[in-house]
Amino acid sequence: MTAKTQAITAKNIKPEASGIADLVEKMRVDEQFLFGIWIIRLFCSTVPVTIEAETDDPRAEALRENLEKFWYRKQRAMMDAIEFGRVAFEKVYRFDFKDRIYKLEQLNELDYKLSSLKLDKAGNFDGIKYQTVELTRDESWWLAVNTKATEPHGRSIYLGAPYAVWKLRRQHDRNFEMWFKRFAIGRGVGFAPSEFPPGMSDAGENGEVSQNGTLRNPMIEMKEALQKLESGGDVIFPSERDNNNNPLYAYTPGEDLKDGRALFEAQQVLDNKALRSLIIPDRAVTQDSSSGSRAVADTHLRVFYSIIEGIV
Repeated sequence: MTAKTQAITAKNIKPEASGIADLVEKMRVDEQFLFGIWIIRLFCSTVPVTIEAETDDPRAEALRENLEKFWYRKQRAMMDAIEFGRVAFEKVYRFDFKDRIYKLEQLNELDYKLSSLKLDKAGNFDGIKYQTVELTRDESWWLAVNTKATEPHGRSIYLGAPYAVWKLRRQHDRNFEMWFKRFAIGRGVGFAPSEFPPGMSDAGENGEVSQNGTLRNPMIEMKEALQKLESGGDVIFPSERDNNNNPLYAYTPGEDLKDGRALFEAQQVLDNKALRSLIIPDRAVTQDSSSGSRAVADTHLRVFYSIIEGIV
């Protein structure tokens, strides 16, 4: 990049996205996204990584072993960059008199919320600020994924499609909860009492007095009716009864409303959407009644391996 284009890019660098830590916590509560991200982590950990030095200097081999050791030792912490978009590290070196080089002694991950990226005037990495401490380029490592020229901070995998699917899944959860309370737990029909003259003590017209001859209490009966409504029932107006205490109006709830197959099918679709939004092909890690051929599953798995190698 030339100096002119570098200067324009530096002026248009976007600030780091806010609220990522809270977003990650929300996504980790969803079991399908949690499953998906751990699948990605697991597959990433199986990718063999080697460091090569194109030199005959004998010190290069010692440095290679040193760096490779920390790659595998800190692999789990580095994978947090997939979710958060980046991970910040503090580097501590020591001089090895045997090999006559500075070796990495410590690679300490820094808390996400307390760390921020430092850039120079040209927009290049210039270290890390850790609350009140400023680390130089040699003392720090900013591991970012999904970066762009104007987004050097990194970008969380959850931004975009995954978050959109997450919101759809929460709406489905609310719909399922309403259906479950209304039909799966049980259903009752409550007849709301109508108004009648106060002080009536014997059976009046349309049976305002109950079967045992006592005065019916409209407030108590309304409370009972509302309790049935809350548990998934219905309240019927009016509630007049004949002299034999039989309702004058009948109501039969529709049985077809209890069929929850559409909700369960929608759940399966949203499960698949959650994985696809994380770039996990359907058949790479799951199987169901509509699995398709073994060739399709193998193809999805090969595609997923390619994606994982690209991430690493």
